[in-house]
Amino acid sequence: MKTLYVGNLPEDSNANDLRRLFASQGPVHGVTLIIDRTGKQRGFGFVDMDDLAAISAISTLNRQRFGDRLLTVSEASARTWQPPRRQRYKTE
Repeated sequence: MKTLYVGNLPEDSNANDLRRLFASQGPVHGVTLIIDRTGKQRGFGFVDMDDLAAISAISTLNRQRFGDRLLTVSEASARTWQPPRRQRYKTE
């Protein structure tokens, strides 16, 4: 199974819309939309699909119009852990 990154999503899109779009390429095992602290969609998400269906989805759906935007579809890369940034405070 592969996880696909889907970027440049319209603000009014939802998980069901994305699931229907990607289901045309093969079985969809999961859809995750990323939202910020205020509950507003951040404009990207992830779709889990079988390997062959994911390859087909990338080649077919990348740079395709979805709503009023052109989607960016690629294989998601693993996020590497980074230590938290240290903030410096001026003390007097």
